[in-house]
Amino acid sequence: GDPLKDNEEAAVHALAIMGSSPTQKPKVFVGGRFTRAGEGADQVAAHHVAVWDPETGKWSALCNPTPPTRCNTNGVGQGLNSAKWVLPLEYVFALAIHEPSRKLFVGGIFLAAGQKFRLVHSLAEYNLDTHAWSVVGKGISGPNVRLSTMALKGNNLYIGGFFTHVGKQNDDIFRPGTESHAIAKLDVTTQEWTGFGRALKGQTVHAITVLADGEIFVGGDIILLNEATVAGGLVHYDGVGAWDDLG
Repeated sequence: GDPLKDNEEAAVHALAIMGSSPTQKPKVFVGGRFTRAGEGADQVAAHHVAVWDPETGKWSALCNPTPPTRCNTNGVGQGLNSAKWVLPLEYVFALAIHEPSRKLFVGGIFLAAGQKFRLVHSLAEYNLDTHAWSVVGKGISGPNVRLSTMALKGNNLYIGGFFTHVGKQNDDIFRPGTESHAIAKLDVTTQEWTGFGRALKGQTVHAITVLADGEIFVGGDIILLNEATVAGGLVHYDGVGAWDDLG
């Protein structure tokens, strides 16, 4: 099967695997921009995210239409419009699986997950056991929110993209959230955020690598660090509180 087949302008931007062992091939999760996965009689409607099971040789959508989840989007985004076209700004750019909690984290550009009119802004989680979609840590917010990359280190999920706050979504007008521009850290077990303030204000993060001691290397469209220092696309966080531009 091919998730791109018969899809207009389809693309895959993210991959994640789960369940690899000497006796079992891993399931492959795929994210990007597409509306169907597979081919022929086995083709399924799957909006921007799907899973391939090599044991069965079949694709599945991350969507359960029965109660209590009542999924009606076949994944993320608001589905097809009245003309049967997918909305123009819906993408998945990043996937991460936290196997201890059986959760798949999905990031990109979208306004819904699981249900068309349940607002979920660009970051969602899918429970692999209950098949329910939900907001992650009360969400992320900012103008033109985009989540481009994720990195898991133990129980900590690091996210990068273009946003200004975590712990709220754009429609949460009475929730202050935590200011954290372009990068943030979530404790997956508590759903609590750690913000990085204004160090990367106005910048866009596309890549994150986290070391064992908490140091972080961050890449992207990063011109200014701390709103003053000229940066050449790559910056470093020492794990304690200081940033530098790697000079």
